Amino acid sequence: MALQPITLEDLIYRLNKLKCCFATKAAEIVDKQQFGKECKDEMCNLKLLGAYIEMIECYAPIPCDCYDEWVSDGELYWDNTTSYTTGQVVKVFPRGTANPGEYLYIRWQGSTPVPAGAGCIDLFGHFAPCWGGLNGIGQGAWSVCGHQKIAWQARGSIEWNPVISYAIGDIVKFMGGGPGPNQTKRGRYFISIADPNPTMGGFHENGHWIELKCYNEPA
Repeated sequence: MALQPITLEDLIYRLNKLKCCFATKAAEIVDKQQFGKECKDEMCNLKLLGAYIEMIECYAPIPCDCYDEWVSDGELYWDNTTSYTTGQVVKVFPRGTANPGEYLYIRWQGSTPVPAGAGCIDLFGHFAPCWGGLNGIGQGAWSVCGHQKIAWQARGSIEWNPVISYAIGDIVKFMGGGPGPNQTKRGRYFISIADPNPTMGGFHENGHWIELKCYNEPA
């Protein structure tokens, strides 16, 4: 059985779990020492756990890159009239006026085919996948499995600004800021699902941005 690749989400989950365990064990040792008990074995185990946490923190997740899959699948381009089956990789242009290099590789992760005609249309008549919702990006739906950073650079390396209005298909990097209290996922790439995307609100709070997230295996 082949080992699954370690994703960023895997690392975060394992690290948080280990840190909780470390804190619990450390508290138990402090309680025992207060009563004059020796804790040689416990201290040794705690040091080993601490060393393992340091190792996990130094891991680098395997990058998500499905270019080779796209080639082996026949170099397909996303088409709104086509139904795609589990594991198929296609190239898609998120905007009708996309710049050179402004495209994404996406893999259908659903256990059943995505129906034809499930795409969304922008104000210029360009069809692309509906990045949000049932047939959007998510576990068991579309996985953005390559070219995120390059597509963002091709779009103009845009960092989200709360006073700028964006169109559907625009790719930005969220680096924080704005009035919203949720400032998580800084440094990640997102795509706009509204046209226009409202200004002055919180980035995560307005509900019109979807992370260009990779899921390594079909659901």
